[in-house]
Amino acid sequence: MNEIFRRLRYLLNRRHMDQELADEMEFHREMAAREGGTSPFGNPLRLREESRDAWGWTWIDRLFQDLRYAARMLRHSPGFTVTAVLMLAIGTGVNVAAFGFFDLMVLRPLPVRDPATLLQFERRSGKASADSLPYPAMAFYREHITTLSAVLALNTSRLAIEGEEKQLNAHFVTSNFFSELGATARLGRLLDPAKDEGEEAVVVLDYGFWQRRFGADPAIVGKTLRLNGKLATVIGVAPGQFCSLRLGNPDLWAPIPQQPFFVNGSKLLTDFSEDGGIVFMWGRLQPGVTPKVAEEELKSLAAELRRQHPGDVWENARASRAPMP
Repeated sequence: MNEIFRRLRYLLNRRHMDQELADEMEFHREMAAREGGTSPFGNPLRLREESRDAWGWTWIDRLFQDLRYAARMLRHSPGFTVTAVLMLAIGTGVNVAAFGFFDLMVLRPLPVRDPATLLQFERRSGKASADSLPYPAMAFYREHITTLSAVLALNTSRLAIEGEEKQLNAHFVTSNFFSELGATARLGRLLDPAKDEGEEAVVVLDYGFWQRRFGADPAIVGKTLRLNGKLATVIGVAPGQFCSLRLGNPDLWAPIPQQPFFVNGSKLLTDFSEDGGIVFMWGRLQPGVTPKVAEEELKSLAAELRRQHPGDVWENARASRAPMP
C-alpha cells in the first residue's frame, strides 16, 4: 500500500520532484567544483531517467513522447492520416456492428414468453440440413408429438397491396403464434385459435407498417385491405417490440390456412414435397421435458413420416432442434 501511495505522490507532483532532483544534482556539482574535485555524478540525464524508473511512472512519459511523435508524423503526412483514420473508423464500426449482432442473437434472451422452452425444428439427412419443411409434415408432427405443448409454424410470402407498386412481406402463421409468444395487441386484437380458423380472411398489421402506410390511424381496425386482389379485414396491430422469431418483421401477419386464398395456385397445405412451399416450425416443451427427449421423439416421428411418404421425405431424415435465430 505504501508503494502505491509513493507512486501516486510522484504522479501528482512529478514536475516538482523532477525539479528538486535537478536542483540537488546542480548543487552537488557546484560544491564539488568549489572544492576542486570532479562531479560525483555521471550523465545527469541518465540518472534522472533512472530516478523516474524508480518512481514507477516512466511509461507515462514514454507514452506522451510517442503520442507527440505520432502527431508530428500525421501532421506531415495528411494523406496517410486520412487513410489511417478511415481504416480505424471502419474497423471500429465493423466490430461494433458484429458485437451488436452477437448481443442480439446470443447474449440477449428472446423477448417472448418462456424463451428457454422454445425449440426450433431442423431436418438432417447425412450432410444435408434445413430449418424448414413442407406444411403437411409440420401438421403431422403437430398432431402426433407428445413432448411439445404447442407447435408454431410460419410461411413467408409476398403480397401486392392495392395502391402500391412494392409488394408486402407477409408472414402466414399458425393462429397460436401470438398467444404462445406472449404478445398483446397494440390495437384491436391478435390472431386467436378460437376465432381465426374459419374462412374469413383476416390480417394483423405490423406496428411499423401501420405507422408508415396508415399514419398510425386507430380507425384501421375493422377496415378491409385488398391483397393480391382479395379482401381481408384488419383485426389488429401488433406491438412495436414484437419478436417474429425470424430476422426482420413482416408488414403483416395472417392465419396460415389462408395462404392459398391469397397466393393463387399455392399447394402449401397439401403438397408433401418442397415444391409446394415450406414453413418454419417451432415447438414449446411440455413442463419437465428436456430438449433431448423431444428430439428423440421427433426422430422417431420423422422415421414414421418417411415410411408413409417415402418419395417426399429425406432418406434417413431425422428431426432435431436447431439454434434459435
